[in-house]
Amino acid sequence: MSKEEVLETNVRLEELELGVFSPRKVFDAKYIDELAFSIKKEGQLKPVIVRMDKETGKLQLIDGEHRVKALKKLGEYMVRAEVRPYSYEEALFYAMRINEMHGKRLNDLEEGIHMLRLNQELGWSEERIAKGYVKSQEWVSDRVRIARNASDDLRNYHARGKITTTHARKLVQLPKETQPDVVKRVVLDDLTSKETEELVNAIKKEPENKDYILSLPIKGMAKTVEELKRLVSTAPEEAVLETLVCPHCGKGIWVDWVARRIYAKRDSD
Repeated sequence: MSKEEVLETNVRLEELELGVFSPRKVFDAKYIDELAFSIKKEGQLKPVIVRMDKETGKLQLIDGEHRVKALKKLGEYMVRAEVRPYSYEEALFYAMRINEMHGKRLNDLEEGIHMLRLNQELGWSEERIAKGYVKSQEWVSDRVRIARNASDDLRNYHARGKITTTHARKLVQLPKETQPDVVKRVVLDDLTSKETEELVNAIKKEPENKDYILSLPIKGMAKTVEELKRLVSTAPEEAVLETLVCPHCGKGIWVDWVARRIYAKRDSD
């Protein structure tokens, strides 16, 4: 693309169509404040990058949403922009490429979701994606796997900044249909990455007891899980069905020594 093909102009902020190509889902409020302070002091030094959709005539943002948010925070109405003649395919690819080279770093899930779009919408193979972004195929596969296994609830909480990428890496080990309840509990209890890992591991071992596990005081999950493992390891010689009380959470449980399973004890039992 020659320099003559790039149109430098001022665009009204309200005319920009956001979210079509940007791989970014999580926006840093502190970074936006810093950008706003810088723009107020020195002006907008770096233009945003847009394309015009030939069918709708709309100007679609490709790179620079942090700057757009900073300008809106300052009460500005115009943004300095470069209008480039990108096709849809080029815009989708460069949205992440430009960000990689000049922008605030994306997290693993954001990268994975964007590369999954390249695969699903454009039919790009992981090999082609890796070559385009000058990355190893393992790097691409790892991030695409996280994105592919993430439920809508997980993605939404992540986009709102309630779930970190570190938490997401643990949570995607669970089936998509299991994730929503677990994600909500992680957010509600503000669990650490380690506590999230312990919760995920407990549910993976006893998926049929997910609801019971989620009813436990998860902050002490490590101790509870170890105690349950100890109980099962000390099975009596003859098979029995026994009722016990968890020493950490105080809840009643049934221990089936035949199947080596632990079940929640209902109040009516």
